[in-house]
Amino acid sequence: MTKIGDRLKPEKPWAILGISRKRYESSKPWKGAKISREQFEQSLRLLPNEIVREMKQPQQLTCLLKAC
Repeated sequence: MTKIGDRLKPEKPWAILGISRKRYESSKPWKGAKISREQFEQSLRLLPNEIVREMKQPQQLTCLLKAC
């Protein structure tokens, strides 16, 4: 018997940011943060949703992720 947490998949990073997958992949926000894509996506999942929603500019979010 599996746990419900094992069946849930993590939210996609572009969905967290509220943009399309195409825009996410073309803008490559992990490059702006000068970290790997995996590190960027892991850090993004750790941030509370309220902070991500408040970050209207990609540069603000990139700056915040650099600090993580």
